This record gives sequence, structure tokens and C-alpha cells, in this order.
Amino acid sequence: MGKIGYDDLELVCQFIGMGDERTNDDVVIPIDIQQKIELNGLGTIAEERIRIGLAKSGEVDAFISAISKMRPNFGNRLAARFKREYYGGYAEGLAGDELFEFICSVAMTNAGPVETDKLRAATLATVAYLFQLCELFEHEHPAA
Repeated sequence: MGKIGYDDLELVCQFIGMGDERTNDDVVIPIDIQQKIELNGLGTIAEERIRIGLAKSGEVDAFISAISKMRPNFGNRLAARFKREYYGGYAEGLAGDELFEFICSVAMTNAGPVETDKLRAATLATVAYLFQLCELFEHEHPAA
């Protein structure tokens, strides 16, 4: 995955706008990435894409931290918007790899009219980052 910059991440994250989604500041202790991949029925392609995206998680974290200083609650609003897309896809009957690709596709579509490799990388990095933080997909068994 190539170098991604703030401008690429901004395009991916800007679609949350100044929405008024309610957020929940509860802290969730993430489970192991491999457990979460298995729990959500993700296949080898989605697993590889998540691992590639996670290579840039530090850049995504730095971007979200920087923007949050100017726009309080930005990270929570970003997560809330992605969760809305996740639950929308889930309600449509998507699961596993299809749901993962749906979320990536929605983020890419909302990032703007021009697709570039850097923008695709920023999209994947953002989705993988939120996956790692347990903001997207299930992070515990339904019986838990």
C-alpha cells in the first residue's frame, strides 16, 4: 500500500459532514483481529485487505486526532456514520465479505468523483482502522 496523506483521508472522512448523529463514548476493549475476522465470517480476501489497511492505522489515528482538535467529537461522528452504513448493509441482508466490501464501496463513493489508488488506500485504511477499534462489525458473540 502506498503512502497516503491527510488530503486522501480527509476525502474519505469528509462525508460525515457536520451530522448530528448521537455518539456513545463507551470504551470497548477490542478482541484479537483474527478472532473478529472469524467471528464475522470474513474470508481470506477481506482478511488480507484488513491487514493491508492496518499497515496505515497510525496515519489514520494521527489524522483523526488532528481533526478532532479542530472539530470536537469528530472521531465519534465518523464511527457513527460508518456504523450507520454497516447496519444499513446488514439490514439489507449483507454479511461477511459482502458487507465489508459494501462499507468500503460506500466510503469510496462518498469520498468524491475521482478514484485514485491513494484514495482507495485511504478508504481501506480508514475502514480497517475502525474495524480494529471494534467500531465496525461484531466484536463479541451474540450470546455474550
